[in-house]
Amino acid sequence: MWDPKDAGRVGLAYILAPFLGPTLGPLIGAYMVAQYDNDWKFAIWVNLMILAPVGLAIAMMQETSKSQILRKRSGGHQISAESNGAVLQKIGKAMLKPLHMSLFEPLAFLLSLYTAFSFAMIFSFFGSYSYVYTNIYGFNQRQVGLCYIAVVVGKSSSTHEPCA
Repeated sequence: MWDPKDAGRVGLAYILAPFLGPTLGPLIGAYMVAQYDNDWKFAIWVNLMILAPVGLAIAMMQETSKSQILRKRSGGHQISAESNGAVLQKIGKAMLKPLHMSLFEPLAFLLSLYTAFSFAMIFSFFGSYSYVYTNIYGFNQRQVGLCYIAVVVGKSSSTHEPCA
């Protein structure tokens, strides 16, 4: 999908994605709500403006599944009419595979446990940010949003790929 030299940048974007939303959201949202007289509906339009280029990029992506690419190249457009039972069986197998891996693969279980704990700590920190700064320090919502800039800068700089 990517050249090996670009795989690091893609990985960095993948790592940054779950953190930029919860940190940039309060920053952008607080100023938007204050600007538009506490009308939260404009925030939906901002989400649409951010997601529209992503949606267009997804629509323009090329197929990456080897079997689908080979089927398309061969000219065979076979449409299989699977019964509902076969589809449900595939869905059930796909749903139970992670559970099976968690139970019978100790490394997968421990890594999942570690990831769950670290994400719980990080996102509870994000949740308590607003409470602490408004109730203890007396900040308004815009000032609390500005406090997230440090998290954005820190996370962005920690995942920045050094120039080679």
